[in-house]
Amino acid sequence: MRVSKISDLRLSYIRLSENQIQIRRLKGSLGTLQSFVKINGFDEREAIEVYLKVRPEVDTDILFVSRKSSQTRDGAAPYQMNRSQASNLFAEICKEAGIEDRFAHPHVLKHSLGQLLYDSGVDLNVIQSRLGYKNINSTTRCAKLTQAQSHVRVQEALSKIF
Repeated sequence: MRVSKISDLRLSYIRLSENQIQIRRLKGSLGTLQSFVKINGFDEREAIEVYLKVRPEVDTDILFVSRKSSQTRDGAAPYQMNRSQASNLFAEICKEAGIEDRFAHPHVLKHSLGQLLYDSGVDLNVIQSRLGYKNINSTTRCAKLTQAQSHVRVQEALSKIF
């Protein structure tokens, strides 16, 4: 998601009993209802539940809150983490993890996920839905086929045909 959408996530979008979260998007992208994922010991739902236990108690539906109220010119709700705060927090986490500065922006995750899903053989339409892209061309910008992958996929397809 874009930073602005991460900072705009709401408690009301989370459906723990259904193991899902509503993702609303900007810039004409498609909103989706997505299931929480559990992979290699990391459980998105569990991470949200843990966060909710330590989330500051403030009177707002915003999921990720700032510890101080900061009504902004763009009309953000009190205690809403703004784009700058979210980006800075992400950059701090990347620095602690030893990730290069050029990759220390949350939007890199969206493109990385698209490429990793594509590399794993996930259909472009599924990737498009997961990333919320309205146009398949946007999806293909973050899911590029390498020459080696192209060779393998053609080989596999021809093997099935013949």
